[in-house]
Formats: sequence, structure tokens, C-alpha cells
Amino acid sequence: MSRARSEPVAGLLPENLPGRATKGRELRRLLEELVSTLEPGSLLPSERVLASRFGVARQTVRGELERMSGEGLTYRVQGSGTFVADRRVSVSQSASVTSFTEEMRHRGMRPGSRMLTSAQARASRSVAQQLEIADDAATVQIERVRTGDDVPMAVERAHLPAARFAGLEEVDLTDASLYEVLEREWGVQLWVTEQRIVAVLLDELHSRLLELATGEPALRVHTVARDDAGRVVHYTEAVYRGDRYEAVLRQERRPG
Repeated sequence: MSRARSEPVAGLLPENLPGRATKGRELRRLLEELVSTLEPGSLLPSERVLASRFGVARQTVRGELERMSGEGLTYRVQGSGTFVADRRVSVSQSASVTSFTEEMRHRGMRPGSRMLTSAQARASRSVAQQLEIADDAATVQIERVRTGDDVPMAVERAHLPAARFAGLEEVDLTDASLYEVLEREWGVQLWVTEQRIVAVLLDELHSRLLELATGEPALRVHTVARDDAGRVVHYTEAVYRGDRYEAVLRQERRPG
């Protein structure tokens, strides 16, 4: 989490709750708007201040603050109060294929990477199936910690067929986009990706790399990316920190 800012924001509150809905609903709307305008780490007005300002029962105020914490908009520190949480990044369905680097830039964050390993390895049966290559075939395996504004966001392990991308393991991908390197050096453009997202708890290794406590919630994302000819370019396993990511899915029901 960002370093907490203790400056009071009560001065940003209106004198009365706007609208004609119930006080609880209007308080919810007001608090959500307030959170959207504040920097992560900002301290919200206390239950007592909110209850007194708007003539709302403290139990109602407490319920709304707890709801926002449950939705990841805020977080509570015992004895200190409720703070604005860091903005979450969505792992979502999209009309275009975007890389981690592009997604961070789109969010106004500075993308980065810390290399863990980059070497050739023999494909396990499961990796070979995902890459659609022979069992035990040579692959390039790249492991990195991906960062946004220097905060660890994900631990990523990418597998690519070595026969197609010879020498890739020698490329320095620190603070570089793999997609941009593949397009520039090998003329490969990613055309479509398939993702499988699973909710997990962080093990000791991933918690250390993401600088979180063991057992914290996370998202494990399995991605298979193909080029315009339908050939698999890479299979990637990534663990995203649960306090900064959310999965967003869009579905449509069409007649017929």
C-alpha cells in the first residue's frame, strides 16, 4: 500500500447529503465519489465525523466503510482509520491484445521488470501441450517480476519455442516489453490470446517476490498467445497480487 497520508479531508465534504434517496444510499454515493478524487493512502473522515456531519447512525457509517473495504476501494488500519486503497488494474476481456507494458502505460503507471531467469529448458508435457510442440522440445523460459511504478505487480514465467526464437534467452528484457522485442527482432505480432484465471493464495516464494504476506489472495493467469497464422507464440503463467488486480468479464446474450 502507498504510504498513508494523514491530512484531514473533512473540508471536502458537503454540509448535507445530496439527493432524495435514503441517507445510507446517499452516504454510499458520496463516499465513493470522495474516494475517486483522493490519492491512494489518503485518510478518510472518521465514523464519528461522518455520523455527526450528516446525521447518520454510526452503525450505518461503519457498514458503508466496511463495504468499501470489502470491495477493495479502501483499507482499514486498527486504531488509525480508513484509507484510500491503491487503484486496481483489471485483467479483462479486450478487443485487442495488449502487453503488461502497454497496460501499465495505459493506466498512467511506469512499467518495469526485474529478471529472475532467462535460459533454455526442455518442455514438460504440460508446457509442450500448450505450445503445441513435441514433449521435451527446447524452449526459452523467461521469469520476471513485473512492476508498476516500482511496485511488484506480478511474477511471470513465459515459455516460447526455442526453435523459432533462437537467442531470445540472451536478450536483456529488464524494463522491456517481450511483445515489442518479438515484433522488432522476429517480426512476430500477437493476434489472439486465451486466458484462464484462477484464484489462489500466495505461497512463500511468490509472497517474497511480491513483497506480501504468505497466504494473501492472488490471481494465477495462464495465457496462450497466437500469431496471425494461428501458431502458438508463448505460454505464460503469471501470479498477480490480489490487492492490486481484479478480473473483469463481459458477456452478451444474443438472440438465436
